[in-house]
Amino acid sequence: MRPWCIVCGRSLLFAAAVCLTGSAAQAGGAVSAGQIESFLGLSSGALDGVGDGPAINGSAIQTTFSAIAGQVLSFQYQFLTNEDPTAGLNLVNDFAFVTLNSQDPTSLADVASTTFSSSSTPFSLGSSILSFTMTLADAGLYTLGIGVVNVTDDTYPSGLLVDNLKLDSTLLPNGGFDGPWTGFSFMAIGNTSIVGADYGAPVPQGTQQALLSAAAVPEPTSMVSLGFGALLILFKARRRSNA
Repeated sequence: MRPWCIVCGRSLLFAAAVCLTGSAAQAGGAVSAGQIESFLGLSSGALDGVGDGPAINGSAIQTTFSAIAGQVLSFQYQFLTNEDPTAGLNLVNDFAFVTLNSQDPTSLADVASTTFSSSSTPFSLGSSILSFTMTLADAGLYTLGIGVVNVTDDTYPSGLLVDNLKLDSTLLPNGGFDGPWTGFSFMAIGNTSIVGADYGAPVPQGTQQALLSAAAVPEPTSMVSLGFGALLILFKARRRSNA
């Protein structure tokens, strides 16, 4: 089965990305670049054209929304890495990317061109909070994909924090990753989680944001997977309301 998950009001479909048993769930590790391309509807090899080497593996999220002509799509993000940006000729240029309607992916940030500082997250380096904006020329249905990829190897993986997805000044459904979790509208592949400020990075909006990690192993269980976190929070909220 395909390694992606989707959460909606009453159903939770996980295949490899999240393994749900009676009492526990855990996010999967990064998946191959080819699996990400298939998940996002990209042509084979599309991710190889973004970085300065072959895309190896990573993680991605996807959501679909309606817009009218002239609306501005925006979101905020932080690029994280364990790579060494001062490695010169030996630099490994991991990157984060965005794609709309399965068009060729565009780089959001990479190791070579991003300004980093020491990070309090599990990654050694992190960017400041960066912003993406795009004016949508046509009315219609749009599918937005966001991802992070290791290039050449996954020895020192990279990650991406994403939050505050908006059309003009209005959050997209679940675009702040703070709930409500009924009708959760994102799909995810690979190592994806919902994290709070205790992860070690500022949260641009609300109290939580999405983490996309290109690490081959899952995030610690203190970070709930994107999808399972929604189910868990909804379950806890219902228990409180019934108390």
